[in-house]
Amino acid sequence: MLKQIPAYAILCVGFFALSACGGSDSGGSSPGSSSSSSSSSSGGTPKTYTVGGTISGLTGTGLVLKDTTNNNQVTVAAKATTFTITPAIASGKTYAVIVLTQPAGQTCTVTSGGTGTITANVTNVAVTCTTNTYTVGGTVTGLAGSGLVLKDTTNNNQVTVAASATTFTLSPAIASGTAYNVSVLTQPTGPSQTCTVAGATGTVTTAAVTSVAVTCTTNTYTVGGTIAGLTGSGLVLKDTLNNNQVTVLAGAATFTITPAIASGTAYAVTVLTQPTGQTCTPTGATGTVTTAAVTSVAVTCTVNTFTVGGTITGLTGTGLKLTDTVNSHFVTPAANATTFTITPGVATGGTYAVSVTTQPSSPAQFCRVTGGSGTIAAANVTTVAVNCTNVGQVVFVANTYDNATGTLASFTINPTTGVLTPTSVTPGAPAVASLGDQGPSGLAVDPTGNYLYVANQGTGCNPGPCVGNEVGVWPIPVGGVLDPTAEVASLPISITNEPVGVAVTPAATGSYLFVGSNDTTSSVEAFHPVAGVLGSEIGSPSASGDVPYNLVVDSTKQFVYAANLDIASVSGYRIGAGGALTVLGASPFGTTGTNPLIAPYVIAASPIGQFIYVTDLGLVPPAVSAGFVNVYSYDNTGALTFVASSPVGTSPYGIAIDPSGQFLYVSNSADNTVSGFTIDPTLGTLTPIPAGSAVATGATGVEITATALVVDP
Repeated sequence: MLKQIPAYAILCVGFFALSACGGSDSGGSSPGSSSSSSSSSSGGTPKTYTVGGTISGLTGTGLVLKDTTNNNQVTVAAKATTFTITPAIASGKTYAVIVLTQPAGQTCTVTSGGTGTITANVTNVAVTCTTNTYTVGGTVTGLAGSGLVLKDTTNNNQVTVAASATTFTLSPAIASGTAYNVSVLTQPTGPSQTCTVAGATGTVTTAAVTSVAVTCTTNTYTVGGTIAGLTGSGLVLKDTLNNNQVTVLAGAATFTITPAIASGTAYAVTVLTQPTGQTCTPTGATGTVTTAAVTSVAVTCTVNTFTVGGTITGLTGTGLKLTDTVNSHFVTPAANATTFTITPGVATGGTYAVSVTTQPSSPAQFCRVTGGSGTIAAANVTTVAVNCTNVGQVVFVANTYDNATGTLASFTINPTTGVLTPTSVTPGAPAVASLGDQGPSGLAVDPTGNYLYVANQGTGCNPGPCVGNEVGVWPIPVGGVLDPTAEVASLPISITNEPVGVAVTPAATGSYLFVGSNDTTSSVEAFHPVAGVLGSEIGSPSASGDVPYNLVVDSTKQFVYAANLDIASVSGYRIGAGGALTVLGASPFGTTGTNPLIAPYVIAASPIGQFIYVTDLGLVPPAVSAGFVNVYSYDNTGALTFVASSPVGTSPYGIAIDPSGQFLYVSNSADNTVSGFTIDPTLGTLTPIPAGSAVATGATGVEITATALVVDP
């Protein structure tokens, strides 16, 4: 069924040429004005009018304006300056224009003419648009330090971010549509960190930017520094707070401890292991890592030095000078010192050689060094041993046949050269005879130096009986000049004995006197003298070889040796408890060598080593000839081994060694002289004191007279 067409529509078509349907009247009214023609056209059709106006500031797209009264709207293009809401509405109706949808990034408002009643086309609605502004910001991860500055380099905005912050916002806000570029302007410190930016660029649209991501990591730096003076290997430096260490090569001038440690971390560098032969010390060793590698730790290494020293025994004199001849260092120990140290120290690996460069005096002493050389290791040397003994002051000589009954002579010893000088200026004056003593042939001085023991074999012994056979005791005065009237004691020996040899144990206390006699059994007897009194015999006489003409006690105080004149051998005895003697196995010892013993007369022992010396007359007396001194070494069993033989004067009878072990003296009986030798302390061999040093004993006019010798200590 067809709809009925309204009459006004037919009229509109019919009169199309005459007038427009829904338009304004021919006269037209200004927009927004009230026309008198407000109801309808002449034909009864109401007039219609549009609603619109102006737009300022529009840049974005998406602006939608709406006439809420009539439910009409329009989408306005970007940058439009006017708008019209369609369709037109009938005159007389009201309108109300609002912003239905804001354009992208802008806010538009109807500032005037937004409401009214239609009487004509409305053109006075004013819409003002402003661009929105938004901040740029985001998140921060790992920030510990202070001082981080972020900057939007496009818009020249920046922000200082507080330590430990987790977000940031740059201000002021920037307009929507504006590009941004966020970067790190200043990295944080305390601790030093490196921050990087992700999502740093973009364009602000319709909301604050919160997508920029800043990630911060704490910087790590190595700890190290300089080294001065390092020559040794093995130096290990350690950061004890962080348990990191480094082994430094010899000669290195710098070091770096790895791995690196985080900024803000404390460190403490120490020497874990010192280099060989050096001591290293760090300075500036503690601190906190900040914004750069630490290079300020200074390690200074110095070469270790160690002193050379040791012990001293027997020193009583002053003036001793010990010198390390390799390093030209020396020390002068005081009298009675028992230790010494030579300074300055010697570097590890260096050598040293300690010797005596000045012997002590007051009293004159002779000091020897043992263990004096070596190489410095890693400790002070304390093993050098210095042993000092008094230099002998006086030599006593027995002139057995001088002046019929025999005499004694004495000589002073030059402590440096060993040269002898009579205790009186007249060579004959030192020769004295004690009242009643006959045929002095053996001499011994007690260890205190206070008494001289004289073995007097007597006279008239061939064929006998002997007259005056005894052991006499003489006090030794200052200077060694004997007083023939001062003999304090004597020990009579059996009338069948001829005491020819005598020896004393070299001990300050508990010493023993041993006497060898040319009796029917050729025996050796022991006595225990106290303050010059001989006392009674210890045990029974010990058998010896034929005529034990001279005796000696060795330096170890273990053995007594006897020179057997008539069987050309040396007998040996071990000293037992209380001074009792037992014969050594294989004794008497047969002696061989360059000059085998022919007529051994006197025997002496070195006070510093295991050597004995035997004078050999060369021919069996009474014949005379040039003789020898034979040197023998012995071991802890007492067995003898030939070392060397040295020629001496005619008919060498007596022999004596000074207490320091430097000098050996021989009495040349047929020459009536005493000659001297220096002793090699290691080999025991002899070197003659320069020619012309032999001295006369004071005996004259007899064929054989200078026999026994002894040195006062």
